[in-house]
Amino acid sequence: MPSYCPFFSLNNPLFASKNGQSETKIPALKLVTYFFAVPKLVSDYKSYIKRRGFAVYREKDADGRFVSMKEAGLFYSFETWIAAFLVQVNGHAYPEAQVGLGRSDLVVNIRGEEMLFECKKYAGERMFLEGHGQLAYYARSLGQKRAIYVVFTPEHLRYPDTVVESRTTIRKVDIITYLIPYDEVKDFEG
Repeated sequence: MPSYCPFFSLNNPLFASKNGQSETKIPALKLVTYFFAVPKLVSDYKSYIKRRGFAVYREKDADGRFVSMKEAGLFYSFETWIAAFLVQVNGHAYPEAQVGLGRSDLVVNIRGEEMLFECKKYAGERMFLEGHGQLAYYARSLGQKRAIYVVFTPEHLRYPDTVVESRTTIRKVDIITYLIPYDEVKDFEG
């Protein structure tokens, strides 16, 4: 059983054993409780990526040489990580959900409460800052007051002072930004 979230401790009374089978008993908690799990999920994901990297998501050119890493591969890795948590809390994920005039990366629904995630590969300060506005627009079109912005940041780059983990409010939407550093240079060795 995963140990990256407080819900998953084997000593947690929410887990019981029935005839040797593990049974999960998750009470009907409000969304704010699940939002508190997000920092831990992201922190443990960062540790996982530091160990694992993204080498399996590299893109090759026609000659078979590794040339880049697509944003979709990075997002898929994160979505898969979140999915393990959702299984335990009977939640659902909706990737590429239609919102207003665009598509959000991920809408997570746990017992009728939703969280909106937008994931980007860092592509410059302007794109980073515009991503906040895009996410606020998506959140408002869904009637959400909170959203999570996940930005994958190669470690070998230098970043302006504006590219930081933060909590900010844009158009009355509380946006929490997480940076996911990864070693792109290491992932292209070999």
